[in-house]
Amino acid sequence: MSRMLLVATALLVSGLQAIAEEARTWTNRDGREIVGTLIEKDATHVKLLVENKRFRIPIDSLSEADRDHIAKAKVYPELEVEARTVKVDSNEANSKYDARKVSVKLEKLAGRKVVVRVVWIGKGRSGVDFHAMEEKQVAADGEVFFSTVYRPGQGRLLDYRGYAVGVADDAGRWIAVQASQKPYERFIYERAGEAK
Repeated sequence: MSRMLLVATALLVSGLQAIAEEARTWTNRDGREIVGTLIEKDATHVKLLVENKRFRIPIDSLSEADRDHIAKAKVYPELEVEARTVKVDSNEANSKYDARKVSVKLEKLAGRKVVVRVVWIGKGRSGVDFHAMEEKQVAADGEVFFSTVYRPGQGRLLDYRGYAVGVADDAGRWIAVQASQKPYERFIYERAGEAK
């Protein structure tokens, strides 16, 4: 295949968000409870994530303990992540190499420090599997680049299949995960020794 520019964009639209909070039980003034995660707050309302659905709730409808918790809670805006292939250099006819470059654009970091991980995925004799992994620490909005080369004789997989991108907060929690193909997101968790 001759040199070409591929653009495969995937924006994060899942329930994984830039959350500094863990799920907890919230109680309204009538004593009714729900379990959810605080994902946004302003002067009069909070937004809770409950079973991947968002609910906007007036703060004054919640218990005094919940209002105290909200006042102290550190909540970040939702992180925007865009990953795309920006360069392909391949010699498929002779199978000597396949070079790829991916851009990961981050917006709304809001002072957070995160780790961006890219797992490169390839196909070898036993099927689709891990090829290589890169990580970079990021502390400001912007774009970071990752690249790899698939070559025969490296003891790695030879044929490019895709990539997965994960963004972890300073506590090591995955706050954004996406991939060139949805099934490849599992490689982020597998490389970390985690279950999805």
